[in-house]
Parts: sequence; structure tokens; C-alpha cells
Amino acid sequence: MIHSKKILLADTSATILEVLTFAFETIGNKIQIAESKDKLIEHINKNRYDLIIIDIDLFKEETIEQIKAYTKKHQTQIFILSENSDTQTKITAKENGITGWIVKPFIPEKLAKTIISYLN
Repeated sequence: MIHSKKILLADTSATILEVLTFAFETIGNKIQIAESKDKLIEHINKNRYDLIIIDIDLFKEETIEQIKAYTKKHQTQIFILSENSDTQTKITAKENGITGWIVKPFIPEKLAKTIISYLN
């Protein structure tokens, strides 16, 4: 049985947030949204999530240390969402607590089901 997950989606694109929210809610998950790095930090300081998906533009110096500390404290799975997939950026992300990498474009429903299956 798949259990509902509490998920934080962090992206500056309202369209991406809307599409991902729909895909994850459709399969029974609880979603919160962060539209900026400040909202991202605010959410991770106040809540516990099973999964966080962060756009690469929000994974910057100002947020990396907080995200790294969060993953150590909560063992939360964190995925980066990006149009690029260069090796050095992925290595840096992995060294800072990132679980995986999602390359845009993607099929939202397939992505949501695959990630939730991975978490279970």
C-alpha cells in the first residue's frame, strides 16, 4: 500500500508548480509550495517533509547549507529540477545532500509515480 507523502515543491515557475502539484495530489499526496528561496527556507524551518523537489535556481549559496542541514536532520529525499544535467553540478548537489536529479521536460504523472514508488 502506498502511503500519502508530505511534499514541498519549490520553483519560481507557477506553471511547473501547478503541473507538479496536480500530478502528486492526483496520487494522494499533500503538497506545499515555495515560490522563492525565502519561502523555501521558511517552509523547511517550520515543517517536516517526506520529499522536497527544488528548482536548480533555488539551490544556491543562500540555501545550500540549510538544505544540507535539513537532510541530515530529517533524512528527507530531495530532488533537483533542472534543464541542465552537467556532471559537476550533479556532484556538487550530491555532496550537499541531494538525492536525485530531474531533467526538464518531464511527464508529470510518470515523474510523480516513479518518485513516490522510490520513496516507498
